[in-house]
Amino acid sequence: MKVLLLGLLVFIACVSVTTSLTIKNRQKRGLREIFNSKVAYAEFYARKSRNGKGFDHYGVVVTTTSGNRWLVHKGLGFSRNSSSVITDAKHMSERWLLMQKQKVQNVKVVDYLKAAGRDFHPVHDNAFHAVKRMMKLGRKSS
Repeated sequence: MKVLLLGLLVFIACVSVTTSLTIKNRQKRGLREIFNSKVAYAEFYARKSRNGKGFDHYGVVVTTTSGNRWLVHKGLGFSRNSSSVITDAKHMSERWLLMQKQKVQNVKVVDYLKAAGRDFHPVHDNAFHAVKRMMKLGRKSS
């Protein structure tokens, strides 16, 4: 009975680890798919401050050729490894206002993340600086 119970516990532990690794691998594949997606449009957004006076945050929504929309933005402490992150644009509140939209070519989502930059500085490299760099990517000449 003890051997059977021990065998069952080992089996459960193996399934748990395997399932965990499978989920992590799926997540990595999903991220790779997002990062390598080609971008058709880039939109500069500014978020109104809660008191309605001015803006308190900036970001770029990229629309992929498949129609997915991702907000690329930067802020102090947004992530453990980088100040720039990508989130699904459907989570944006009504406080975000579209400032500029442009058609782009030959760029991927990852290019916007790279342009946003890894490090944050409140004066020299903040969300507004990141937006200016991102909006220069892949501009289509008319």
